[in-house]
Amino acid sequence: MGYMFAAFVLMLLVLSSMACVNNAAIIPGCPDEKTVRQVKDKSAIIQKTGTQFYIVEQNTIATKLKPCNLPTEFRVDHLAVIVSGDVKSTIQNAIEPCRTNNFMITNKKMTIIKMTSKKTNYE
Repeated sequence: MGYMFAAFVLMLLVLSSMACVNNAAIIPGCPDEKTVRQVKDKSAIIQKTGTQFYIVEQNTIATKLKPCNLPTEFRVDHLAVIVSGDVKSTIQNAIEPCRTNNFMITNKKMTIIKMTSKKTNYE
């Protein structure tokens, strides 16, 4: 009986993941945080640090934006993009890099500018 229940739960998990239309999972609580500023059609670079992806705006002070809803196809290290969204009020902790804010992407389709082959230090 226990095996049947486990198989049923596993089947539900598989089916629910297949039914998901949006491939950008949203970080829980992120959309509810207060918006402190908005970004509109800004050039940025996707940067991967460990397993976490960040958006680094170009021509700004070194603030990393931790995307709440980064689509899977944009999870590419050193990808140049145009992005719009809401920078969220984020409590700083010892785990995240300094000057990191959660970021809710609002444009329907981010635009890829180019793939950069060289590593650029945006930290």
